[in-house]
Amino acid sequence: MNNEIRLETNLTQKLSLSQKISLNILVKNELQLRQYLHSEMEVNPFLELGTEREVQETEESEELEEILEEYEGSGNLSGKSQIKKNDNSFLVENYTGPDNWRSNLLEEIKLSKFAKKEKKILEDILYSINEEGFLEEEKSIQEENDLSKDEFVDYLEDFLFLSDGIGARNLAESYKWQLKSKGVEIKQLLEIVTNYAEDIKNGRLDKVLKKENIEKDKYEYYKSLLKSLSNKPGYALEDDSIEYIQPDVIIKRTKDNDFRIEVSDKYNTFFSVNKRYLNIMKKKDKLKKSEKNFLKKYYKRYKYIKQSLESRRETLKKLAKYLLEYQKSFFEKGPKYLKPLTRTKVAEDLEYHPSTIARTVQNKYVQTDFGIFPMAIFFPKSANEKSRILIYLTIKNIVDNEDKKNPYSDSQISEELQNKGIDIKRRTVSKYRKKIGIPSRRERKI
Repeated sequence: MNNEIRLETNLTQKLSLSQKISLNILVKNELQLRQYLHSEMEVNPFLELGTEREVQETEESEELEEILEEYEGSGNLSGKSQIKKNDNSFLVENYTGPDNWRSNLLEEIKLSKFAKKEKKILEDILYSINEEGFLEEEKSIQEENDLSKDEFVDYLEDFLFLSDGIGARNLAESYKWQLKSKGVEIKQLLEIVTNYAEDIKNGRLDKVLKKENIEKDKYEYYKSLLKSLSNKPGYALEDDSIEYIQPDVIIKRTKDNDFRIEVSDKYNTFFSVNKRYLNIMKKKDKLKKSEKNFLKKYYKRYKYIKQSLESRRETLKKLAKYLLEYQKSFFEKGPKYLKPLTRTKVAEDLEYHPSTIARTVQNKYVQTDFGIFPMAIFFPKSANEKSRILIYLTIKNIVDNEDKKNPYSDSQISEELQNKGIDIKRRTVSKYRKKIGIPSRRERKI
């Protein structure tokens, strides 16, 4: 397709910032978006906590667009290309289940446009990362692939660009790439994480910043960035538990026996423009060149995030309408009436790339009259997968009808399932329960 990202054999060719933000936002569910935006607030001065629906196109923002054009000499925010709905072509094309950084990165590598040799090197790096998210066996990768140290570093940096700091050789390198993933490339701050990694790890942030004589106006900003860094990037992303589920899409029957579709946008609570910085940006004649560059950089990032959120909402709405039409029997009668459906068919019918549909489905939840379900259940490929969906529903029914003062444990749910002819062990019950958003026994107890 004309709009697909072309990743050539030269690994120095990177995704643009706008494309990476778009991909990151598309794959996130409602709760993950809130966390992402909250983290972004620690970096981007244009963002602050606000109220729902506060982000609107205003005369102020239009005026700032004109200012930004004057800053750049161009009306194109990206300097290259605008975000397009098919810019996800190199990514995973099939749903891979719950979030897992290792399997997700492997899928991205496998389905990329990289040459076979380059994919192998990136996979070798992936397989040499320990559970905490750090690279081991660096020399063996170099020797096995006949790479010089500089060549290896080039490959590693491309991997770190994809992984946001997972796979670094040490804590300092991980910190540096975690900052870069947030759009932070302040030389002074990158030098601080390089030179004081152990102090940062142990929370001695004030000691570090005072030793470096950080100016008062930068002190709290730097400190908040350093506090956001993870000492174990693998653990930070490896969270298989889903304790609370916020549906991304609600499809409910109305009083007149029709259906209503709502796409949740409660994340807007975390997405309000800091008007103080907007006003500062207007006074461009009074700003130093470095200050203009700083404001331009983060205002662009704000715009990319805003565009990506709008694109995500539009894509989710289109997909929800399609699912309602195609799986109408499910929404009217229940999960037993699911029909086979593939992401490829949906992509063809909606004129998206399959990877766009895969990312839209991944991690998302749909609230229906029969409960809240992972969006992936609307794509049963086989009778086995349909059976799994019915197990989800059976577990939900067991929990719905339990004694709220003495809820079932996972072992007791397993016994109830066996009484219904479904042989599932306690650990599998726990996994399924979390996947459909049912809290633990302790949290369900009244």
